This record gives sequence, structure tokens and C-alpha cells, in this order.
Amino acid sequence: MTSINLHQLMEKVKKVQLFSKQAGKGVLRCRWWKEREKKKRILFHHIADIEMLELICQS
Repeated sequence: MTSINLHQLMEKVKKVQLFSKQAGKGVLRCRWWKEREKKKRILFHHIADIEMLELICQS
């Protein structure tokens, strides 16, 4: 099991934001990214982190 610290999460989030903007399909791309990360068994331990990711996916 791998845990991620907040700094690493923020770096990932920035990449997702950039990727989403470039792709022009933020929600789908972000959902794909989350599924891919799940398959790698990377766990987000804090609900706040997950909520932050959800907000980014919706924007």
C-alpha cells in the first residue's frame, strides 16, 4: 500500500488540471486519471484530498 503526502498530491493535481485544460474534456480525463491511479493502488487517505480532486474534476 502506498500513501501520498499532500505535496505529492498537489503536484499530481496540478498535472491533472493542466492535462484537463489541454484536453478540453476535464471531467472525462480526470475520471480516467482517478481510475488509473486506483489500479495502481494509490490511496487518498484524507477526505479533503478526495473532495479537492472531485472539485477539480467538475471545473
